Amino acid sequence: MKKLLGIVVLGLLLSMNANARTITVEMHLSAISTNNKSLQNIVKERLVGAYYGFQTSNVELNSTKREKIFCEPDKLGLNVDNLIRFLNDEIKELRNKGANIDKFPIEVILMNNLVKVFPCK
Repeated sequence: MKKLLGIVVLGLLLSMNANARTITVEMHLSAISTNNKSLQNIVKERLVGAYYGFQTSNVELNSTKREKIFCEPDKLGLNVDNLIRFLNDEIKELRNKGANIDKFPIEVILMNNLVKVFPCK
């Protein structure tokens, strides 16, 4: 599972288009504090896109009888507001532990939270 998680994270980092700008934790928090609606909308789009990518990976893993990245309950419908809350919760928790995550991509932080909140049993 750790190897797969590492591959997914590496894939996320390498798949970013050279012309596309990575949205970091620092940029996300700045968008909130300055009420930058344009950047907030970009953050929302990125989180939804990352979430759908994680779900697609889970479908593939499940179809090949491998362990999924996270196991969200079937009847739970996540929306962008949930994803933002998960992201913000993970940022707060990591910062409280003293982690310097300002330059981390928000997608990686979201995935870490989803793995913790929805572990596969």
